Amino acid sequence: MESECNNNCSSCNADCKERSLLAPANEYSSIGNVIGVVSGKGGVGKTMVTSMLSVLARRRGYETGILDADITGASIPKVFGSQEKAVSDGQNIIPVVTKTGIKIMSSNLLLEQEGLPVLWRGPLVAGMVKQFWTDVRWEYLDYMFVDMPPGTGDVPLTVFQSLPVKGIIIVTSPQELVSIIVEKAVHMAEMMNIPIIGIVENKSYFECPDCGKKHYIFGESHIEEVAKQSSERERKAEEAERETIKLKKVEYMSQHLEEEFNGVISGVTAWGVYVELPNTVEGLVHAASLQGDYFEYNEREYELIGTHTGKTYKLGQAVRVRVTGADRLSRTIDFEMVEEQEE
Repeated sequence: MESECNNNCSSCNADCKERSLLAPANEYSSIGNVIGVVSGKGGVGKTMVTSMLSVLARRRGYETGILDADITGASIPKVFGSQEKAVSDGQNIIPVVTKTGIKIMSSNLLLEQEGLPVLWRGPLVAGMVKQFWTDVRWEYLDYMFVDMPPGTGDVPLTVFQSLPVKGIIIVTSPQELVSIIVEKAVHMAEMMNIPIIGIVENKSYFECPDCGKKHYIFGESHIEEVAKQSSERERKAEEAERETIKLKKVEYMSQHLEEEFNGVISGVTAWGVYVELPNTVEGLVHAASLQGDYFEYNEREYELIGTHTGKTYKLGQAVRVRVTGADRLSRTIDFEMVEEQEE
């Protein structure tokens, strides 16, 4: 049953319409928020931003960890001055804990010598990132920051598909070439339905310590332009998603015409009342269809009042409705009142 799903589709025989690609977390791990830190190209300060975010979260009292997904260019241990190596308890890998209590896991913590290169092809690299999620005993974390490799290759795709990423932070610099590459990262996040939490522009300018003048060494900032484009695309995507949900609800209710449902009044207007069903479907009962009286809209109290009977329809009131229409073109659902439920 869906309610008992553990997101481990590989060992499941259920006939689900949609199968999750999420990898199961380590059995000894409980991780609240997974935040990815990405960049279009290297050298923009992505790892520095990841480290600063984790330090800030830790200072605010949150249990914090860093999953270094930049396998071939790992540098998180160096940033924190960690000289330890990750060890195993026989079943799980134990992450290294920094002096300030941040848990970190990186390929450098598994190498005999820090300077040895990781000469692996994409699938092996992506597999190790996945293992850092499934085989590392993170225990309880409020926030996990994932330091991604630059670009939009195998590893970012693996992280977006295998980890429950709540959102990403994009790190960029003013260079025009970097801004163009960042657009690809933005598009990838949108295609994977991953929210963009923020954009950090690093190396924006150098302020002279003598005269205080700002020197834009890497060119003028493009962050406003990138952020605007990202916000506009996200807005359009949200609108498209809302319209799709409306259409699906209309299609569903079109199969239940003339059937009756219990619901709650979720909105009151001069032209009628909106009723929401337990399945989140919302429809309109037109004021003209209300029987037994002429109803006027009381704007102050947000209710419809019968001029002769004093009967009222107000927010939160339990009612019973009948489905009378479901229009695919206008994405609207029409109800009519059957009877009010006793409160």
